[in-house]
Amino acid sequence: MITRLTRWLKRRRLASAARASAWRDAQDLGSDGLTNFQRLALCALEPLTGHLTLTRAGSAESYLTGSLCGTDLVLYLYADEAQVHGTKERFIAEKWDYDSPNALANGLVSFVRARLQSNPAPHRDGREASHPGQSSSAPSRGRER
Repeated sequence: MITRLTRWLKRRRLASAARASAWRDAQDLGSDGLTNFQRLALCALEPLTGHLTLTRAGSAESYLTGSLCGTDLVLYLYADEAQVHGTKERFIAEKWDYDSPNALANGLVSFVRARLQSNPAPHRDGREASHPGQSSSAPSRGRER
C-alpha cells in the first residue's frame, strides 16, 4: 500500500514539473505585445478562420477579443487562457486544464472547427449559413448567388 502511494506521489511530482516546464514561457510578452500563448493560439486558429482582427481590452487583465467571421462566436485570448462564447455553447480553458500551451491551443482549435462545421449563424445579409450540399431557402438579397 505504501509503495503504491509513493509511486503515485512520484508520478504526480513528475507530471507537475513537466506541466510547469511546458507553461514556463507561455506568458512572456513579445515585441508585438502578445504573449507566447496568444501567438501560438492565433497561429493555430488562423488556418481555420483566416486572419483574425482582434482588439485589446480589459483594464485589470489585458486580453484580446474579436468575433469569428460568419459565426456568432466571440474569441477571448488571455495571457494563458482561451475562451469562445457563442449563443448556445462555450469553450473556457485555462492553463490549469491542460498539460501544455499546445494542448490548450489544440482544444481551442477542435472546439472552433466543430462549430464552424455546424454553423447555424446567419450571414450578415440575412441568409442562413450554407452547408456543403445544401442550398439556401432564403431569398437572395443584393447580389445574385
